Amino acid sequence: MEFLTGPNVILALKVAVGLVTVLLAFAVWAAWKKNYRLHGRINMAFFALTMTAVVLFELVIRVIKPGIYDYLRADPEVFQRLRVHLSFAIPSALLMPLMLWTGMKRRRTHRKLTVVFAFFWILTFVTGIFFLPHKASAQVLESAYFHAGGRKVEIGFRDSIREILRGNPEFIHVSVGTVPARMARVMVVAAADGVAVARLRDSVAVKNGFDRFLDRPFLGDVVVARFDHPIEALQAANELVEDGSARFAHPDMEYEVEARGFFASRQEPLMARQWHLESNGTMDAWGIAGARRLVPRETVVAVLDLGFEVTHPDLDSAWLENAGEIPGNKKDDDGNGLVDDVAGWNFSTNGNNLLYGASNKHGTATAGIIGARVNGLGVAGGCPWCRVLPVVVDNSAVNQAAAFRYAHQRGARIFSNSWGYRLDAPVTDVVVDAIRDVARDSVVVFAMSNVNINDCRAGNSDISSLDDVVAVSSVTKAGIKVEDSGFGPCMELVAPSKGGPSDKANPGIVTTDRVGSAGYNNGNDPANLDDADFTNSFWGTSAAAPQVAAAAGVLSSLVPGAGASDIKAAMLATARKTGGTDAVWDDRGFSQKYGYGLVDAGAALRKLLGDRDPVSGVRASRELAGRRLASP
Repeated sequence: MEFLTGPNVILALKVAVGLVTVLLAFAVWAAWKKNYRLHGRINMAFFALTMTAVVLFELVIRVIKPGIYDYLRADPEVFQRLRVHLSFAIPSALLMPLMLWTGMKRRRTHRKLTVVFAFFWILTFVTGIFFLPHKASAQVLESAYFHAGGRKVEIGFRDSIREILRGNPEFIHVSVGTVPARMARVMVVAAADGVAVARLRDSVAVKNGFDRFLDRPFLGDVVVARFDHPIEALQAANELVEDGSARFAHPDMEYEVEARGFFASRQEPLMARQWHLESNGTMDAWGIAGARRLVPRETVVAVLDLGFEVTHPDLDSAWLENAGEIPGNKKDDDGNGLVDDVAGWNFSTNGNNLLYGASNKHGTATAGIIGARVNGLGVAGGCPWCRVLPVVVDNSAVNQAAAFRYAHQRGARIFSNSWGYRLDAPVTDVVVDAIRDVARDSVVVFAMSNVNINDCRAGNSDISSLDDVVAVSSVTKAGIKVEDSGFGPCMELVAPSKGGPSDKANPGIVTTDRVGSAGYNNGNDPANLDDADFTNSFWGTSAAAPQVAAAAGVLSSLVPGAGASDIKAAMLATARKTGGTDAVWDDRGFSQKYGYGLVDAGAALRKLLGDRDPVSGVRASRELAGRRLASP
């Protein structure tokens, strides 16, 4: 079934439309010749072929290879054009049995219906042949594999003829199933147990096509090497894994990284309408901390995203400052290999310009949900006293791994990730290792996909399904699963995130936006906020994940003795059961549609602090007694 890919299904659909149209032309010819028996037989064949194509199409995308439907939905252009095509093809298909019946019984009605049918079929033909993007013509040069997560991932090289002819291919476009990706000529490799790094470097250096070693910080014992060609990097990686020299080895894969959020505009006041703060227990946690006079310790929440506006007035004092760097002197004062990383770092550009990124409004919005200051300017983050470390990631697996290790070195113990790979991309070991290492003493939160699919299915698991992360999906204000959100046995929690101008019962999440007209709120939409520095049009799992990260930040800062495992356990144990008839809870209190339930920061805080206080069930430690909760 390897030939059943998204592009090939589109190609088959176009071929079917063409064949059926040829039959229709013969039917018209037979009618013109007044050979009505032949006309009727051709129409029967026409009907049978069309119904077969429709049934096969539905069977393939719904049952045999459901990942194809994910592929179609993940590409907005393909999916929208397919919907336009089907808006004409479906009425045509529905008219066919009526045409057959009237052709035998009611000739006059049949002639009138012919005009209507001809109109719909002409548009079906035009949109099917000329409008649907034909992406199945890319030549597959050869197939291969690389090792990821202890299994072999089959890949096929595509669209690389021109790059090879140029003689200097930085990347080869590959297809991992239906996953858009590029394979770089950079290889990452970690030594197997008992193999010295120096010996490993010697093994890499003698491989065919080896160019040079690259200095990449924050990757621990991982060796990064550049080769003359991506295929040579792939071959060297496989040899090192298969001869036992490497714990893992693979080319640097570049995926199409998606910002996991859906956005729509709606009029909302600012903090007064931040309904999610009540829904996810944040207000309750604040009340407990205030009543007990708890003073939070400094907790660093790393937000890995696609760009940030660090000068936003409601975030300006939220960022973690690097005391070891002297701003603007163009020197690496703290000796970590990065020059002037005063706030965070942009691993996409290898610089400190955090605004530059694929979607800086997305990172600005997620950061606001976590750490927007209580300063009277606009909104409040779930942990307004936490320090936010902004780190820009891109589609490079190496850069993603380095970003995790860099943030951990800077002191981050909570990680918020509102991004993931499009479709079913396998997570490379360099990223898995980085996440596993930081998760030993940190809470790593990942947004699940914004598609109604099982993100945890075997063989095609999402990055949010890793054992070391907290996978978060989204529910409505009423606590019902958002239709377009991931689910499955690997998910842990849900958080409220839904909204749009047509959905009055589920307003959007109000948070920080790019300053002025550059963000989701351009200042010209009457359904959005009056202040264009903030927006009410941020939602999806992208808005749910930072709520859980903020809750973890609250727990970490208010309960100094709580470790990452304690925080995660408390959140899972106290999550509120929610949902409707689709929430089937097992003996563990787990549901594949809702995980362990809706995150409740207040209930989790009570559990961590214990029931030693007879008044509220919490007790501040003696060193914190008499002090007040405050936002710095």
